[in-house]
Amino acid sequence: MANRKHLTAYVSTPHGSLQKYESDTGKISVISNSMPSDKKDPDRLNSVGTEERHFYEFDYNKYNSTISHYRTNNVLNLFSQ
Repeated sequence: MANRKHLTAYVSTPHGSLQKYESDTGKISVISNSMPSDKKDPDRLNSVGTEERHFYEFDYNKYNSTISHYRTNNVLNLFSQ
């Protein structure tokens, strides 16, 4: 897809790196090695993301106030047209 549309693509890998792919040159470069990583990945680069998170830790109040802010400022109306 990136090659067809001549886009620069980014991917976060299970071992904790953020990589950039430049379709025009075919070059892959590592931007960061401090992304959250899978603790079961044998090639893991860091220990970021080792804490367990549960779905109930989601901050619904913050989410709802953010959505309300965007509705008030007509940002969400762009998607409903």
